[in-house]
Amino acid sequence: MLKNVVIAGLSLLSLLMWMKVDPECVNNYDDPNTVTIEYQCSDLSDYENVPPEVVDECTERAVQSTKHKLK
Repeated sequence: MLKNVVIAGLSLLSLLMWMKVDPECVNNYDDPNTVTIEYQCSDLSDYENVPPEVVDECTERAVQSTKHKLK
């Protein structure tokens, strides 16, 4: 009897762990309070009205791209 309970418990535990949703995979598009804006670095002619985080990321990617081309 105890063996059957342990097997059932482990089966249930493994099923629940398998079905667990990864937080990174959760889609925020369903949240009405979330707005996502995408910027394409190559299309930005000036960074006047662009958030600083985007400027930093585009600059970092440009530096990495230049380093990669020089190899």
